[in-house]
Amino acid sequence: MSGIFGLYSREKSHHEERCVEYFYSYRAENIINEQFNFENFSYGRSVINKFIDDRILFENSDLIIAFEGVCYNKRRGELIDFILKEFKKTKMEFLLQLKGLFSGFIFSKDSSDLYVFNDPLSTKPIYYFQNHSIFLFSSELKVVSKFLTKNKFPVEQEIDAWRCILTFGYLLENLTPIKNVKKLRYGSYLHVNLVSNSKHIHHYYEFPTPNSIEFSNHNLLKSISQVISTAVQNEWSKDLEYNYDHFSFLSGGLDSRFNLLLANQLGYENINSLTFSESGTLDEKIADKISSDYGFNHTFLALDDGTYLEENLEKYVQASDGVVVLHGAAHLQYSISKMNFNSFGLGHSGQIGDVIFGSYYREGSISENLNKACYNFDLDIINKITLMNQLRGNNFHGDTPELFLYKNRAINGILNGDRVANNYFDTSSPFYDIDLIELGLNIPKRFKQNARLYRNLISKMYPFMTQYKWQQTGIRPKVGVKNEVYSFLIRLKRFSQRKFGLKTDNMNPFNIWYSNNHLFELNVINTFNSNIHYIDDIELKNDIIKTFSSDDTSNKLAALTVLLSIKMHFNS
Repeated sequence: MSGIFGLYSREKSHHEERCVEYFYSYRAENIINEQFNFENFSYGRSVINKFIDDRILFENSDLIIAFEGVCYNKRRGELIDFILKEFKKTKMEFLLQLKGLFSGFIFSKDSSDLYVFNDPLSTKPIYYFQNHSIFLFSSELKVVSKFLTKNKFPVEQEIDAWRCILTFGYLLENLTPIKNVKKLRYGSYLHVNLVSNSKHIHHYYEFPTPNSIEFSNHNLLKSISQVISTAVQNEWSKDLEYNYDHFSFLSGGLDSRFNLLLANQLGYENINSLTFSESGTLDEKIADKISSDYGFNHTFLALDDGTYLEENLEKYVQASDGVVVLHGAAHLQYSISKMNFNSFGLGHSGQIGDVIFGSYYREGSISENLNKACYNFDLDIINKITLMNQLRGNNFHGDTPELFLYKNRAINGILNGDRVANNYFDTSSPFYDIDLIELGLNIPKRFKQNARLYRNLISKMYPFMTQYKWQQTGIRPKVGVKNEVYSFLIRLKRFSQRKFGLKTDNMNPFNIWYSNNHLFELNVINTFNSNIHYIDDIELKNDIIKTFSSDDTSNKLAALTVLLSIKMHFNS
């Protein structure tokens, strides 16, 4: 990962420390590494050398400003003047006017007020620690943990975090593996006065409570089409501002296809695409057919037999900060490490496209649908999570299952996993657009089931996208009962194949790889045996052993994530 950091301390030795060197990105290619000091405030960044007029580190006589990421609705060179002007007028209210992928801070030299912020989805997270003598924040959790351990600050493991990874596969709410270190909530800014040590968290963005708005089918499709076209143009135009080549992921699903083909229809050309999967799957075949028909410069990288998991699993945990299961993005990290991205701009994807169109929608309560939030639905372990019991006690903040999954599985799981790519490019998706998300939350529930709205939108508004099969069903994504029945039967078939250890059409069939690839199996076992001694808590150790003993390879890898994360944050 890459990003920004800041440290306030009156202890001189703290500022002699090169915190920038703690970033995972520090030794990567095409990275800007900088560290500066103003009185008792040290700050800096380890960031990709792209979009340099958006990716700002600015200082004048009054302020120090860092903006890490890209802003879609400000042209190249406009952003810093906009921030200076708006901050002078209304402080942090300018955040609501920005569209993009970002985090940052503003430090006032005169008042010692520090404002640390993220975007409405926390695509670039911020972690922070505060006690009576220091305030420390960073885009990478390991920067915080390394500073604290090296300088002998007492650090204690947050056992809830490990049980979250064993079950959910990601962390809930603002949890981190370190007690007293928190993640800044999405759509928020932290206001700290570094002299008085006061702290206030302001939530400038809140997800709206889903409230079905009645649309005619035509008007709904038209509204979605208008919003999503704008979102696609926002991100693809950013490449052209800086004269970068376009790069996009492409699979056999609907989401990346939707972004890529709509961008092409809107006039964006000379596109490079990438698919990574097990050879011979529909992901490979469908993507190859699309890229061939459209003339994309396409690359396919095979994940055959899971050979990328035969050694050094630690690098996958280090790249994701150990806050999500390592196998969630290991295939992404492995694949992009094989390519040169210097000439490319954003990494265009279709992330959470299915979520916009209702895949997180569930009837009933969150408790009744908790299995949909988990990779490993082990209630014995889940019920030991103190935070989970607190959430149940206050009715999960009044959230619906859909909102709970947005705030946790999407933001803390999917988006955090994506951050392994940030050493190469900023990962974008039109489905991260807040206007589109809010429209999706208000779609009547009858449209949200079985991807009906998604297939309807494609069939009616973008029929050229239906010319290719859909990996989920093996047939073209059209509207109709036949399509839904066939989709159900295919899912049932694949569930049975997975249950009995048979080969299935899956880009990364971990169980099959584990059965067939002895080197992968041996690496998993050896990694477990070499690191289980880091666990002191007997009850947690039993939970880890139980999870590792599962027949499901994903559970074994979740157990390894906990062990390697403990090693990284507490024993490095």
